[in-house]
Amino acid sequence: AEQQKVAEEMRDAGVADSGGNPQTLNVLAYRALYRDNDVAKALKYMNWNLILFPGVAPQLHDSLGEAYMVDGQKDLAIKNYAKSLQLNPGNSGAILMLKRIQEMK
Repeated sequence: AEQQKVAEEMRDAGVADSGGNPQTLNVLAYRALYRDNDVAKALKYMNWNLILFPGVAPQLHDSLGEAYMVDGQKDLAIKNYAKSLQLNPGNSGAILMLKRIQEMK
């Protein structure tokens, strides 16, 4: 049901079907984040991706952490990096980012 809702939202937003590949939405999300400076759109795409592809949640939570950092939302960045690390304890990028965030406080 939730995946169907996301598919409808994507269609309404003019976003092509991901074709069963989480990388498609991830590319669009990073383009929105860094090229277009549209954090809200990037977060929407990343959250859609998480609903559509829960099997790659560790990577998607890592991406969400990065987007929240760009937006200055450190608490949500920490939450998502920690979730990525919980799902994939070997995620050295998440470990590094959590250390950096702690040093910024």
